[in-house]
Amino acid sequence: MNKNVLVTGRPGCGKTTLIEKAATGIGLAVTGFLTREIRERGKRVGFLVETFDGKKGTLAHVNIQSEARVGKYGVDIRVLEAVAVPSFHVDSADVLVVIDEIGKMECFSPLFRKAVLSALDSSNPVLASIAERGDPFMEGIKSRKDVEIHTIVISNRDVLGVSIMDGIRDFLSSRLPKE
Repeated sequence: MNKNVLVTGRPGCGKTTLIEKAATGIGLAVTGFLTREIRERGKRVGFLVETFDGKKGTLAHVNIQSEARVGKYGVDIRVLEAVAVPSFHVDSADVLVVIDEIGKMECFSPLFRKAVLSALDSSNPVLASIAERGDPFMEGIKSRKDVEIHTIVISNRDVLGVSIMDGIRDFLSSRLPKE
């Protein structure tokens, strides 16, 4: 098991749900953020970032005017950098870092990219979602030797979450001194 575990899959396949269940069920201290849809009258109109310590901010919305755009959504890079990015900095190696997600919206921020690389290079286990197809930065992350990638489909997401939790626990226990 690698310390850096990435999940990928088509939109709506359950990446965030799997990551949230794994992070809250693993029995470790967790930091980082989840990305949630903002819906109005049944339609997705934006995305919210929410950290594990309760900070929230609107990452992208149809009403945000920004040069950073993905489809119909304007991206508020300041929210990403003020809310999400600080959440992956930790002082203890036994904390799981969650990054949901490494995608087009988030990668507009050079600070986010730098923080992702720092988290992946740290001694902390990282559980992140990443776009199926991405720019050279995302593809570079997927090709790292210290990264394990799992593709989620509806039929495997429940068993995959348990497997990922077990793998992260195994990784952490492998670092304990042998008696």
